Amino acid sequence: MSKIPDDLLQTVMQMTGMSRKEAEKELTKSMSEMLNSNIFKAQAPQKKGKRGAKPKYDQVNYPHFIPSDDIRKYTIRVSLKGITPVVWRKFECPSNISLRHLTEFLILLMGWKNEHLNHIMQGQNTYYVPYYQHDPELDWGDHRYQEEYMLSDLLREKGKTIRWEYDFGDSWMHEIRLSSIDEYKKDEPHDIVFKSGKRVCPPEDCGGVWGYQELLELHEKRKSRKRLTSEEKERLEWYGIDKDYDPDEDFDEYMCMDICDDFSWDEDNDSTPIACRGKSPIEHYGMGDELLKGVEDAEIIDEDATVPVGSPSGFTTSPLYDEVLHLAFRLRELEPWLDLDDSDVYAVKMQDGSEIYIATMGNAGGMKDVQFYDGAESFQQYLSFLKGQEMPHFELMDTHNWANYVSIVFLDNMNDAADPENYAHLRQWANTHDETILPDCGYPFIQRYRTHRYLSMMLNDEQGLLRLKEALEAVLWLSQQLLDADDFTTLGFVDGKYPTEKGGKVVPLVIKTPEGYKLERTKLPGLSKNFPTVTLPEPELQPLRFLQKSGTQYCRLIHLPGFIGSEDDREHSYSALVLVCINKNDDRASMTEACEMSDDYERDTLRQYINKVKSEGHLPQRIITDHPRTYSFLKHFCQSLGIILELKRTRIPQLTRLCSYLYEMDE
Repeated sequence: MSKIPDDLLQTVMQMTGMSRKEAEKELTKSMSEMLNSNIFKAQAPQKKGKRGAKPKYDQVNYPHFIPSDDIRKYTIRVSLKGITPVVWRKFECPSNISLRHLTEFLILLMGWKNEHLNHIMQGQNTYYVPYYQHDPELDWGDHRYQEEYMLSDLLREKGKTIRWEYDFGDSWMHEIRLSSIDEYKKDEPHDIVFKSGKRVCPPEDCGGVWGYQELLELHEKRKSRKRLTSEEKERLEWYGIDKDYDPDEDFDEYMCMDICDDFSWDEDNDSTPIACRGKSPIEHYGMGDELLKGVEDAEIIDEDATVPVGSPSGFTTSPLYDEVLHLAFRLRELEPWLDLDDSDVYAVKMQDGSEIYIATMGNAGGMKDVQFYDGAESFQQYLSFLKGQEMPHFELMDTHNWANYVSIVFLDNMNDAADPENYAHLRQWANTHDETILPDCGYPFIQRYRTHRYLSMMLNDEQGLLRLKEALEAVLWLSQQLLDADDFTTLGFVDGKYPTEKGGKVVPLVIKTPEGYKLERTKLPGLSKNFPTVTLPEPELQPLRFLQKSGTQYCRLIHLPGFIGSEDDREHSYSALVLVCINKNDDRASMTEACEMSDDYERDTLRQYINKVKSEGHLPQRIITDHPRTYSFLKHFCQSLGIILELKRTRIPQLTRLCSYLYEMDE
């Protein structure tokens, strides 16, 4: 059956108030009844022979590539129509890819969520997804199904196009163009290869081209630092458009490459990475059970388990802690996260002349959290978090283990992240001090994150509480100014962009004077790549000077995703810091044993590496790493022993795969 004319759909929608989907479904049903009536059946030409039932494909079981004697290399360009600048992707694929596999692939490559139906159109022919086969109301005739056709059935000549529509409500129309046709070389794999692309697709269910344009206009209004209504904020939040939203910058070509890799394989083929083909990762890297020697006694946290936050054991308060809690409850009432997000960093000038940098979380709908970074060195952690989307998972998790900052997180009173014992104490405290715990953003929890610690702890030292109190009073003053301002540029929040690794962004600086508070400006520090160098005394290095040097090692310093010590004694529990090594010549992998926590934790880890070197009987001639912290960690050691140390500016694939595997195995 041909596609229902758009003018007929519009007429039915206007007369009945139906949505496009409802109108299309109702018209389809009515036309099907008419075509199946006796008058139409009597005039319908009789088909010769009897056609068998079509196979019922499910979400997974469908042909990815259809057997063909003539397979060519197609270069395809897919562009979303109606959006300026154009959203597009370009890739290579074999000509025998099934239309079903193509559309499943395009949904992810373009950035859609696969929550709606789609179809491909060429002239008067429409190629449907398989769901029609399972729904009697939709299966009204002799459809063409995407599983039964390959791309070369529709596109045979360079420059030809077909249309692909995703989500019949918003009607996102794409053009699929055959840019070139090439022959495969002998033994060349018939993979799907990403070539290039620009911009991310609009949010799902935003109302099509016109609805997306309205969202962009609201986004521009917010970027100019004008106050939005609560309805406008909720609309942007609903569609995931935060203040730093940028369709150009948000495009991730590496993710597109991964998607192409995932769809290059038929379900019966081996889909492991090429480097590991025929081997498991542990076999490829030559690892065995001995790899985790030294950390087998470490208690690994269950990812699905509730991770309590708060004090190490018990809940103790002091008059100073009571004052900080009262101030935190006042901050909850001012709700600074409604006007600021985590890109709006600002600073507080402390009485001793130092600066504390403040970041507010929760504008995009996440957990409401105000974070305090005491000094430029602590602020490094914030800048590291900003790189999270670019990091492999293991590196992002490892970054948390180097954290050193304080946060006030506002939990719901039903939040599972709260330690029940501490919550009960805080509720009793709130009742005693005339504070109210609400269902949403119910109560503040003050958390301290410390380097090498997997779990947060309660801030309970007097000096830390004094500095937090001083900074928190300044935050309250600025939050009140936000409520009174229609234009945030008057307070110094100008461009709404995230700070960069280079530093230098000008932000508001809150200063307390005898007359009250005032606002000035300060520049944010950048991300330092010069980490402290770990040194050892000469007597510890002397025995190594007699060892021969040979070969090259890849090395990376990481925390394993667990902790050493007792979960009940968080003050003395810590993450296992190890040095992971790979021999370049034979891919053999190893790592240092986890050591007991001490004031010289990193130095002790280096000593464990020395023990490993002694047991092997030789030193590496060259050590290569792709992380500045590891470079600084080994710098003095290598200089003292004449080992060539090299810092790569790009990731070393072998280290990335190994560290990722260790995290996946332990999690």
